[in-house]
Amino acid sequence: KMEIVDVAKEIDSMQSKVEGDPDQTGVLGADLVHLRQCIAEDEAALNDAIAPCNNEAAELHEQEVDLVSSFRLLDGESQIVSEKFAYREKGGDLANSKEGMWTN
Repeated sequence: KMEIVDVAKEIDSMQSKVEGDPDQTGVLGADLVHLRQCIAEDEAALNDAIAPCNNEAAELHEQEVDLVSSFRLLDGESQIVSEKFAYREKGGDLANSKEGMWTN
């Protein structure tokens, strides 16, 4: 199969010939139709080939969003645990704390 760029150049060349030589119009017109069909088939094949990559990229993006969200939650939890640990180290009693934030 021809590359899409090559086919497009061939179409331009044929259109120039058609405009310059009326006797070749029928033959070149048929070739032009064939080349346009080739372009359409090649573009469809290209779209089919890259569709799995696009789907995988979308899935990876969703995973990335989930991971970032999880990291943020873990960071928040880590800060809470650090604060509880520091409070205990200072002799604080988490169970009887008046601050209410140490319920767990």
